[in-house]
Amino acid sequence: NATIHVTALVSGGNPGVGILGLGAHNTAHTTVAGNTIATAVNSTIHVYGDGRNYGVGVLGVGAENSANATAGNTTVVAASTTINVTAAGSAWNTGVGVLGFGASNSANVTA
Repeated sequence: NATIHVTALVSGGNPGVGILGLGAHNTAHTTVAGNTIATAVNSTIHVYGDGRNYGVGVLGVGAENSANATAGNTTVVAASTTINVTAAGSAWNTGVGVLGFGASNSANVTA
């Protein structure tokens, strides 16, 4: 049982954030070698950006803006869990992976 809040209250938002996952932004090269297991049970995960959320991995892998994110054997599980990824106002979410993979703007995600 857990509650995880990731909040950016500046116009820049959340770049390259991994929450029980892997995030990469702006030409970053991130790698997880070997086996990875992430589990959320009876949990709540909130990712809020006053600006945009980009290159964010929530129980997954996210990459944005020419970043490269590579994961080895990956198993993720969410049971009785709420996941919210929210960008305020006219901001947006890009390259967000929730229980999977997300890539945007010439980024590469491999597993």
